[in-house]
Parts: sequence; C-alpha cells; structure tokens
Amino acid sequence: GLAVRSQGAWTLAPDGGESPMLSVRDLVQATVSEQSTEARRILAFLALADAGVSRVQLSGALGHSIAMDRTLRELEDADLVVSTATNEWQIAHDVVADAVLHALPLEERRTLSLAVATLGLESLATRMLTASEMRRLVRLLLDAEAQDGAIAAIVQWHGQSPNAPRGAALADLLLGPNVTSAVRRRVITAVPDRRRSAVQTAAAVAASVILTLMASMWWLSRPAELQLVNTPFLLPRAGVPPIFEVHDWLGRVSNALDGDSAHATVLFGDDSTGTPQHVVITNGLIAFDELAVLYSSDDFVRHPVIRMRVTTSRLAPTIIPILAPERDSLWLEAGMLNRQNLDPAFPTVRVAAGDSLTGWIRVRFNSPHAGILIMMSQFSNWMPASSDTVSVASLLTPSKRAFQYIPHIQYRAPMRPGSYWLTWTFASEPAAVWIASSTSWRCGAPVWTDGNEKTETPPAQLAALWGHGGRLRYRKRLCEPGEAVRYEPGDNPAMSIKVIVE
Repeated sequence: GLAVRSQGAWTLAPDGGESPMLSVRDLVQATVSEQSTEARRILAFLALADAGVSRVQLSGALGHSIAMDRTLRELEDADLVVSTATNEWQIAHDVVADAVLHALPLEERRTLSLAVATLGLESLATRMLTASEMRRLVRLLLDAEAQDGAIAAIVQWHGQSPNAPRGAALADLLLGPNVTSAVRRRVITAVPDRRRSAVQTAAAVAASVILTLMASMWWLSRPAELQLVNTPFLLPRAGVPPIFEVHDWLGRVSNALDGDSAHATVLFGDDSTGTPQHVVITNGLIAFDELAVLYSSDDFVRHPVIRMRVTTSRLAPTIIPILAPERDSLWLEAGMLNRQNLDPAFPTVRVAAGDSLTGWIRVRFNSPHAGILIMMSQFSNWMPASSDTVSVASLLTPSKRAFQYIPHIQYRAPMRPGSYWLTWTFASEPAAVWIASSTSWRCGAPVWTDGNEKTETPPAQLAALWGHGGRLRYRKRLCEPGEAVRYEPGDNPAMSIKVIVE
C-alpha cells in the first residue's frame, strides 16, 4: 500500500505519507506476485534455465497454450522477460529470477528443474557443452533429485572432453559447494583419476591373489578322506587289522586329525552292526589293532556284503566294503565313457545308436591266490557270436590293494536302441579267451560257437553284476585225456556297466 503502479510506472501512493521509498527488489516482487499462474511458471522456467529458450522449447516443456504468446508479451511489457535477436526468451534480470524462485514451492521447483534439465540433456547429445553449461545442468538434475541422471551426464560429458580433469578435480569443476559428500564420491568413482585408479587396482589384485592363495593352501591342507591301506583278510580263524591313512585334498598323508578319536564298526548286511572300536589318530594313521575281523565263509553266504564304517569328528563317515579273499571278487572303482563319469555303485553310460563308445575304467579285485597269473578280459552282450573276447590284463599281483587300470575301451554301440551290458571278468587261466569262452585249454583253440558263449548270458544275470560285482555263472567245458567231454558248473568274478542306446 505504499506505492501504486500505473501504465508500467511506479509512484508513491497518495496516502503513503512520508513512508520510505520501496527498493527495486520489493517492487519486482510485487510485480511478479501480480502475474497469473501460467506467467509465473514461464518466469520460473526461464529463471532456472538462466539462458535463452525458444517458443517451441517452452511449449514442449510447459505444454502448448494459445495464450502463451500474449503472456510473453505482457511479461516483456512488465520488464520481467526480454526477447533476443534469435527469437529466444530469457529472464530480464537476476533480481527477477531471485524474486520468482524465492516464492516457488519445492515440488514445483523439482518438476521445472527436471523439465529444464531435459533440454540440457538434449543439447548434450548434439553438441559439446561448456563447463558453465554443464555445471548448470548438473545443478538442475540434483535439484530435481535425479542423482543417477547427473552422474550419467557427467560421464557422458567427460567422454566428449578427453582433456577434462578426472577424479576430485572433475568434482570441483562441476559440483557446487552445497553438494553432499556422497554425490562427490560418486563423481570421483565414476571418473576416477588414472594414477590413483591404477594403484588401487594393483593393490586390490595383489590382495585378492594373496587371499586366494592363503585360502587355497588352507583348504588343500585340510583333511579330505580316509584311505584303507591294507584290506582285511576275512579268513576262518585269521584276520588282518585294518589301517587307514588320513589324506588331504592333494592326496598327501596329513596329521591334521592327530589326537582326534576315530570309531570303526563292522556292518553285516543293511541293519545289523558289530561292536564299535575306538582309537586315537596318530601320525596320520588309524590302526584298529584290536578289531578282530574273523568270519568264516558261511558268514558271506548269510551276509554277501560286509562293510566297515569309520567316523571322526571332522570328516564325513567313511564306509568301505570288506571283501573275502577266499573268493575272487571284482568291482568298479572309477571310470569315464564318452566323457560321462561313471557312478561306481550304478555305472551307466548313454550313447546314440551306432555311435562309438570309448573311455577308461579302473577296477579293483581281490583273490586268495596272491602272486599268481591273473588274466582279465572284457566283452559285451551285443557283439557277434564270431568275435573273440578282448584281453585287457595279464599280471602277477598280490591280493592286497589290487587294482587294474584299463585305459583303452573302444566299441561300436548297437544300431537298435535298448539296454546292453559291457562286462569284465578274470580268473587264473592260461589265456583270456579261454576265460570268456568257458572252455578248458585241453579242448583246443576255443571259439565263440562252442556252446558256452558268455555273450549269450541272459541280461538279468549281467544286470546282477552291475557296478559292485558278483559271480558270472556258466557251464565249463572240460576235456581230460582218456575221458569223455563233460560240463561242470563254474563261476568267475565279474562286473558290468549298463549301456543305454538311445
């Protein structure tokens, strides 16, 4: 009420008396407050832009309005905005900008800041912005709470300016004094200083390598498994105490469990258990000296599978089968066919019809005939009857920890889909072919057509030999001098792998 405005000019109100004259800032504030809502939005947009804005850009940001041209002219007449020679509009003076933004609500300021920043991002995509223009764009994005957009814009602008500073210098260039430390750290991280980044990366890599090596050495030195170093002989009225070694992940004997207690139990069948034995682990060894493994062959008739279970506080229970050496035995320990790892308990390989079948296996066997000639052979039940067996081993070996590595297995799968069997057997015979043909050497050179072909063994009997092994029963042809040819029942230890042809 101290001044009035008439025809664009301000004069002292008639009843103002001797009141002091208003300042220019007060007069501009009063003028801004008299404007319409649309006019105040245009003023706020131009104040935030702090640069020339075309009529098209205003319409795109604020929405097309028929009265916008008239509003702009009225604001020009009020000396609040000016029109440039390039037909762009901008705020008339910093005092006007301060007056407009002082009364602008926070939510509206964020909305208009984002709209103005959008124009800046469009310019950034088409041309190189100056440092001052970039500072204004970053400030608008931060005012609009678009922190991620501000970081992305800084990275984009730096990519267009290879000579621009990096790291903390870049943050000093583009960020104002009131920016939070979190935003500053994000800028430094987004465009790090090369030298500092290289040092940090090298230190991180070195630390990672050292920690990885330490973790690997610690892991590899941990106890991994127990290995039975002598197989107990289950003979009537005689026994050998079982001895286990503690091995780490590299297969070395480890004393990491020394002083710990180990417990061993002999298992008969699936349910019954023997009396447990307790010992203290010393020098990486577990010696169950007091464990009497004394069972007759009748026990194996009643319990065909006898196992030993050993437990410690830091290893999973180890269960190992105990095999009687008074009968030959054969079972699969490990293997790979057609790049498929075989499960020793249920070894199975899948192969396409007519495809090749190649790989290796490792078998273990036991025999009371320590130090005699062991002949091992392999055959399949899909081979033609005219084919001879394949001899894969001929060696002298004791029964303790006996094993055989068969490195070269090569067959052609049947053309008809179905389940087939690949089988191994051994015995103390002069030749492996006589094992497979079931013909004694006195009968002359054996052939597959002598009536005793193992390839004609029923699939059900081969399935009974799956993985863990069993007895291959057949009729053996005997030819003794001066006697008639006769047949006697016989069996050999054998184990089979299931071949599924798809």
